[in-house]
Amino acid sequence: MAAKRLDRPGRPYGYGSDGEPSFETIVRHFKARNPPRTVSQAKEELEQFLKLPLSEDELDEIVGKLRCDYYPPGGGITFRQSLEAVLKILKEPLERA
Repeated sequence: MAAKRLDRPGRPYGYGSDGEPSFETIVRHFKARNPPRTVSQAKEELEQFLKLPLSEDELDEIVGKLRCDYYPPGGGITFRQSLEAVLKILKEPLERA
């Protein structure tokens, strides 16, 4: 059994001070647990979505309707930046254990 990677004493890597996983951790978990076709489809749909000329207010409204429990401005980034970060992770090669 591999040892857990820690980012701070006693806290698994990718988890915040509140014990909740970061959005990056959640996206990587999605990639690891879903078929490549599902991940590819999510990536393609997000690429198309990001091409739309939507304002931050519009992105806030859309993300809210999706019941996303993450508020990017609370982390110091915009909704567009957070979605671009998700897309970047979806494009990363899948790590092999």
